[in-house]
Amino acid sequence: MGIEQFDPHDASLAQMQNILLIELKKGGFKLNRKEVNQADEYVQDIASSGYVNGSPFITAWVVGQSIAAGVATTKTVGDEHHKYGQVRATTYGTLVGTANLRLMRLRETLEDRYGNLKTDALLLKVLATQEQMSFDLGAVPESGAKDEASVTEVV
Repeated sequence: MGIEQFDPHDASLAQMQNILLIELKKGGFKLNRKEVNQADEYVQDIASSGYVNGSPFITAWVVGQSIAAGVATTKTVGDEHHKYGQVRATTYGTLVGTANLRLMRLRETLEDRYGNLKTDALLLKVLATQEQMSFDLGAVPESGAKDEASVTEVV
């Protein structure tokens, strides 16, 4: 996955800003140095390929069931003048646990807002909305104030 940005010197040119690479190993797999070094090679190959516009920061994640003793979980890729990537090793359990923690606030907010509605009632309410909202991305409200006429709560 990549995230693009516009070149500050020429706003008509898009460049890659960040690249995310995730390598999922098969279930029960223990990560060792070979897997981390392989991801390091991927980062170097992408950075030196000449196929990427700009000079993005490349983050590679290697995910396995466990990590062998002595394997570094974070590795910076680059030279002393330019760091262009990072390789991270983690386990499926840590990844899922982190995702659950990040989603907890969203779950709580959704439960507070819609918890008393049955699934069928919520679905009917959503599907009953026939309006397609349009967004004027060029319009900027003055002094950060929201224009009440343009604020609409969906559902």
